[in-house]
Amino acid sequence: HKDIKTNLEKIKESINNGQRPDIEILNKLEQLANNVKTQTTTIKNDFNNTIKPELNDLLSKAYNTANKALTTISSAENKIPEVKNIINNAINIANNGGDFVQYLKQNLPTVENAISNLVAKVEASNDKATINDLLNLITKNAEQRAQFLANPVTLKETTLFSMGNYGTAMTPFYTVLCLWVGATLLVSILKVNVSKKYSAWQNYFARLPLFVGIGIIQALIVSLGDLYLLHIQCVNPLLFVISMVFTAICFNTIVYSLVSLMGNAGKVIAIVLLVLQVAASGGTYPVQLMDSFFQNINPFLPFTYAISFGREAIGGVVDTILTKDISFLLIYAGITMILCLILKKNINKISDLFDDKFNESGISEEVNDD
Repeated sequence: HKDIKTNLEKIKESINNGQRPDIEILNKLEQLANNVKTQTTTIKNDFNNTIKPELNDLLSKAYNTANKALTTISSAENKIPEVKNIINNAINIANNGGDFVQYLKQNLPTVENAISNLVAKVEASNDKATINDLLNLITKNAEQRAQFLANPVTLKETTLFSMGNYGTAMTPFYTVLCLWVGATLLVSILKVNVSKKYSAWQNYFARLPLFVGIGIIQALIVSLGDLYLLHIQCVNPLLFVISMVFTAICFNTIVYSLVSLMGNAGKVIAIVLLVLQVAASGGTYPVQLMDSFFQNINPFLPFTYAISFGREAIGGVVDTILTKDISFLLIYAGITMILCLILKKNINKISDLFDDKFNESGISEEVNDD
């Protein structure tokens, strides 16, 4: 109420000025509050005594009308067959040469009574205004109701990290797969150890830069080809190239260390890891929907983190995930390198003996380490 607000502001102003509020303003404010209370009570009483009973009466009439309409329809369904049977019997009597007129004379009152009752019930329930209200209630917004029944739930989709299209979404998997296959082919083509006259460490570090360097060149060709030949949709192209180069360094280090440590057996392990990682890395199919075996080994595979690294560059970066991916790839590369350096001298004696016997068999290309 504007008057109440005005008087309250006057009282507030007086108090702020260190003055006592005017008694007349206080009395007027009390009177206005009582008036509001009286008006509120009157509105409440009017609703309970007038509006609410009329509303209940209207709803009751609508219910009674609908109930009468249903009763009339039911009654009509019961009476119409009765009339139909009488007429059919009259037709049969006429067809059989019977006294058609006498039969109608006897049964016509029954037919008349049935039809009269039906008409009377229809007229009794024909409260036009109420019937129209009922029909409006049923037919109002019919199209909207049909749409609601067809689609009761509307999904609102919010894309957080868009992959653009299917090809873009599959790019991290196939690029990472390409880098591992490249590293595996490289150890099959190029010689890993230089010569037996050098120490294990010298043999290891002599060729590692060559393999890693070729892997970096491969990663640059593949990642730049994805961006500028295949035109994938990428949020951060520079990070994508860096991710593939980093992945190539780690993959070549892992594969090179396996072969440097165990010779041909290391190549077999690299191929076995390739097969397992294709299935269990979640690159083409959600690992959560796979067999429990693949779910269990998924966190321990380099592919898992290399693919995730590529996806971060393409769709958008989450710092915690990016840090996790880089850390695990470094751990895998570091562990294989350290194990190779520690065990290489002793294990090479066994692997060299195996390779010598394998070469003597004549079923492989001979390898000379001198």
